[in-house]
Amino acid sequence: MQEKFPLNSPHVFKILPLELVVEIVSHLLAVDLYYLAQCDRYLLKLIFDQSPEKIRLLERKKIQSTKQYDTSDLYRKDLENNYSKQFALIQQNVWKSLVRCYFPYFDLNLNIRNWMQVVRRRVKNLKTYKPHLLPLNRYFDENANKPYSKNAIEEDEWQEDGLECNKSCGVVSNQELPEPVFIENCELVYECPMSLDDISFNKVFSRSSNYCNTCKKNVLLISSKDEFKRQIGKEGVCVAFKNKEEHVFIGLL
Repeated sequence: MQEKFPLNSPHVFKILPLELVVEIVSHLLAVDLYYLAQCDRYLLKLIFDQSPEKIRLLERKKIQSTKQYDTSDLYRKDLENNYSKQFALIQQNVWKSLVRCYFPYFDLNLNIRNWMQVVRRRVKNLKTYKPHLLPLNRYFDENANKPYSKNAIEEDEWQEDGLECNKSCGVVSNQELPEPVFIENCELVYECPMSLDDISFNKVFSRSSNYCNTCKKNVLLISSKDEFKRQIGKEGVCVAFKNKEEHVFIGLL
């Protein structure tokens, strides 16, 4: 065995073509990616764009604010990496597919470079406000018998009748869609409050539409799940789901 695989042999995932590695990891779910990345620093960097050095640097007391991080060499390297072929392949073929798998209402046409952050922010929000919804459920393609089909990568066109797009993307057909949890259609992926629990409106929910101070758009409050589905992908308005029996009164925060 030692003669066949000497200690100084190249990393097995570095030997394989990048496209093949991406194909392999694209069939894994988030929890599987997490455990796989713990095995090796190369896989940690490849899948999560993370490294032990980066973690230690961010934990140092001298980096006390985001502004300090934004001026660091590490931040500049991150920006350069965001335009690399490896980063783009992982984001499009792995993390975008997981967004499609876990969050079937999400508008896949939004101009997003880092799809991993979409998953991270939403999981963090669920931990804070709706921990009972974790771990995430998967929504299956009954034809492929898996969370998403590989040909979905090239079929991101949103159709006018709401979540018909998800059928073409190979998502959610033999399983009932979950109740909407997040505010959808917001283009500010990294700033959007995401849910009614932590949003700041400029007035109470006395009407069906409210202005969000973060994205500077109206948030359409909908109590029908079918209507919510029809609004997904439409431009100019954010959409939030509110049960009819709920009485929400939130003013300025």
